[in-house]
Amino acid sequence: MNLIKKRPVLSILIILLVIILYFYLFLSPILKETGLIMRELSSLQEMLTAKNEKTLELEKLNNDMIEMESLLDEKIEKLPENLDSHDLIHLLSQANAYKLNRRSLIFLEPVLQKDYQSLPMRFSFTTDYMGLMSFLADIDLLQNKPIITNMQISFRKLEGNHFSPVEDKSKTNYELDIEMTLNFHMRGQAE
Repeated sequence: MNLIKKRPVLSILIILLVIILYFYLFLSPILKETGLIMRELSSLQEMLTAKNEKTLELEKLNNDMIEMESLLDEKIEKLPENLDSHDLIHLLSQANAYKLNRRSLIFLEPVLQKDYQSLPMRFSFTTDYMGLMSFLADIDLLQNKPIITNMQISFRKLEGNHFSPVEDKSKTNYELDIEMTLNFHMRGQAE
């Protein structure tokens, strides 16, 4: 009778032992493999998402590049076809900045690009702050606006008022020595 009572308990223990052995021998490696596969799948999904984002970013950059090329082509079409040193001097003379003492104007070698060329000139002059602002405002009003690069400004204190007798004598006046490169542009290549 004792054996009969122990059979259900023994059979339950055997069933539990089989379940535990099944779990550790068969199910556990499958779950580990499934976990590894899920992590790998998650990693691949993240890579795919990053790739899609990069693809969208590349498409946006390509669209921006096409737009910039069209804007550049429009700008090139608006450039004058012929400019020489006389034209550039005339353009600079149109910038009638008061209080501007021109010192030198040096024409540098043209820089050739694909569809246009840059005509740089080194311009140096002496003025005060208001004269510089007036000159820059006049340059901005030119039809063929140059790009200003390599601007160097130095100043020195003046004794008395050299530019305007109307200004207050108690103010400290400065004279600005300015040197800049003005880059004019024209369509086509140099002849």
